[in-house]
Amino acid sequence: MTEAELTAKGMKWVADDKLLIDFFSTDKTNLWDVIKTIIENLGRGEIYHETGIDSSNNVVCNIAIVERIGTDNGVRLRLEKNMRSISIERNVSDMITRLWAFGSDDLTVSSVNGGKAYIDSPNIEKYGVQEGYKDYSDYTSAEKLLRN
Repeated sequence: MTEAELTAKGMKWVADDKLLIDFFSTDKTNLWDVIKTIIENLGRGEIYHETGIDSSNNVVCNIAIVERIGTDNGVRLRLEKNMRSISIERNVSDMITRLWAFGSDDLTVSSVNGGKAYIDSPNIEKYGVQEGYKDYSDYTSAEKLLRN
């Protein structure tokens, strides 16, 4: 995304003159976890993303790490003011329905899981495939890796 596109949405890039760019391992992880790690290392920022279709009918996903999503319009919500009702929503964005578990020396569960190197949750049909990765480097047995 360009600076102008973010400014039009009332947002700005996370920037810091003292920011040092460095490399870090992204082995056995996914894009969202990498972005979250960058934000944790920066100490601030939010993930803004939008998905659309371009003129060639390709799906385009724009991702930006911004100071804050949206703008402050001065409205404050309190339980007794400006609210008609309140409800609880469950956030399942961090839920994993397909786990890629890795043991010692990149051991996987494929030998004890029908050739599949991943473990699917019973909720995969309900929530779709949400991949996650976990390092169990102290596990040396595929059976133990599958159980845990």
